[in-house]
Amino acid sequence: MMKLRPLSTSFDRFGWLIIGVISAFALGLSAYALANGITDVYPHVFYIPIIAASYYYKKQGFYFSVLLSAAYVLMVILLYPVTTAIFAAMLRAVIFIAIAGIISYLAETLRHEEQIYRTIFHTNRTGMAIADDEGAIIQINPELENISGYTTEEAEAELNLTDMLGEKTVEWIASSCPEYAKEDRTEDFCIFNATLRSKAGEDVPVLFSCSRIPETNNLTLSITDISELMEAYDKIANSETQLKTIWEHIPAGIVVIEAETHNIVAANPEALHLTGADKEELVGHICHKYVCPAEEGRCPITDLHQTIDNSERVLLTAKGDEIPILKTVSSMTMNKKEYLVETFIDITPQKEAENALLAYIREAALRLKHPVALVKGNLSDIREEVEGETSDTATISTEIQVQIKNLSDILENISELDQAITEERKEIPDLFREFLAR
Repeated sequence: MMKLRPLSTSFDRFGWLIIGVISAFALGLSAYALANGITDVYPHVFYIPIIAASYYYKKQGFYFSVLLSAAYVLMVILLYPVTTAIFAAMLRAVIFIAIAGIISYLAETLRHEEQIYRTIFHTNRTGMAIADDEGAIIQINPELENISGYTTEEAEAELNLTDMLGEKTVEWIASSCPEYAKEDRTEDFCIFNATLRSKAGEDVPVLFSCSRIPETNNLTLSITDISELMEAYDKIANSETQLKTIWEHIPAGIVVIEAETHNIVAANPEALHLTGADKEELVGHICHKYVCPAEEGRCPITDLHQTIDNSERVLLTAKGDEIPILKTVSSMTMNKKEYLVETFIDITPQKEAENALLAYIREAALRLKHPVALVKGNLSDIREEVEGETSDTATISTEIQVQIKNLSDILENISELDQAITEERKEIPDLFREFLAR
């Protein structure tokens, strides 16, 4: 099982001591071999301290390798001063130094890349983990510690994918995720929603993705906590449900019109009911044809710049009829476009009641006007007769009786009005009813 630890961890304390011992052994072996005329075998021992020093200590190891190579050449010159042997030793020293330089450079590059990787791994705001072929967790980053509640040590000791995601989810990953199943379909990136079981036993909604490391067949896992996102989605869904409920059940017609084109983009059920049109007939068509009787180019809002707020207007139906409505129009901006929101209420019953009231008042006025006019004229005649002393008492008495009869008719008409009020006829508004009852 791979553990992500610094490459020089086990070499930090005793590295130089180990390299020093191996180097001393190589120099001692070289002295013994040269003293006995052996020049071919012992130089290979120098590769061990040179490679080890260059790999673990980079630049310092390279300098050490240069000194060790120089010591090897000097030993050959002193103990075996043969031209061919000295030339071969110098050539080997050059190879030692070249190898040390290459290894030191590669080790430094590897260390730099490892630092970049570790920085990304440990500072990433997404939870990350590495797991082996069997799903055992090898290492997790700090963000995944926050999400899962497990520490790195706990995760490495006891945690696996089944513990985190559940057996069914892991089985689904194994059958559906190409990276997990080692299938050669890298274009199908494995990413899906899942539920992570935290150390505290809580289910955390996460966005999960995985990919395989080719060299080791280990899995890299990316786990993002989407709890806040899911809560936001729930709030949006609840808001949409509430708005949809209001939109569909509000007892007023509402249409949304694109201000530039005057096309109807939305209409609620009440608007469809009042216009007598289907949604397909209304939405997508120009408002002048189906809703507003204004001529094209003469829109009260966009062309004439009028304000419509609880104003009496008429609504065109699909059959071409006009319905009296109380209308309000407001503007709004959505997706950088201007829209008109028209709200209207059918006031046909109010208009019918108003017309009935006018007819009733006209009838009552006629029923009162004629007898009152008669009484007025007759009383005027009686006054003239009395002043002229042209009539006798009996005639005047008869005329007075006639006026009494006219006044009785007036009182009868008024009584009928009172009776209508007591019957609470619907066409009589409350204020007018109170006036008549005075």
